Order: sequence, then C-alpha cells, then structure tokens
Amino acid sequence: MSAIALHNVPSADRTLESFVAPARPEWLRGDTAFWLGSTRGEAGARLLARMIAQDPSDKVRDKVAFGLSVSKVAAALTTLIATARDDKSTQGPRPGAVLAGAEGRQGGGRRPSPARSTTILKPR
Repeated sequence: MSAIALHNVPSADRTLESFVAPARPEWLRGDTAFWLGSTRGEAGARLLARMIAQDPSDKVRDKVAFGLSVSKVAAALTTLIATARDDKSTQGPRPGAVLAGAEGRQGGGRRPSPARSTTILKPR
C-alpha cells in the first residue's frame, strides 16, 4: 500500500479510494486512512473527511482521526476539530483523542512534549 500512496499520480488516489469502500475489510480501510493523511494531500484530506462522517466502523473512524492528525492540509485540522465538537455518537472517534491530535498541530505542526504539557508550576 505504501508504494501506491507514494506515487504522485491521480490513479493512486483512485486506487486508495477503492481500498476504503465500506465493503472492504476494516483492517484495509483503517490502514489506508494513515496513508491518505500522510501522503495524499488535499485529495486524501477530502476522502478522510468523508470517511470520518460516513464509515460504519468505530475502529476505522478512530484510525481516520489519526490520519487527519498527520495530514499537512489545513482542512484536515478543521475536520478534526469539528468532529470532536459535533460528533454525538457514543462510539467512533473519541473527541478527546481527536482534539489531542488537533491541538498538537496548531503550534506549527509540532506536538508539545508530555513533560512540558503536564508540568504544573507551584508558587514559591
């Protein structure tokens, strides 16, 4: 799959899109979500936005949230935040996990280190 995702041709987008059809196995849809987010730019972000809204599998939707979090496309961040705020399902992408991915990208794409993000300053 990585070989397909790394080819910069429209036919690669179409092939990856065929991998995320609802009739395909969960593992294939979930694995493809990562490659869509990390390598396919605008086309991948659009497909991931559709998947997070429509995929019937909670496990796949969690992986789609991760795929969106690694995308460099600004619209992917917007989709992550909207999903965390608006998703009413009790299953599917956990809003906290989605927001954690989105918040890490707001500062120039770098995620804060755990030591910095959890340090509590005490008054002297």
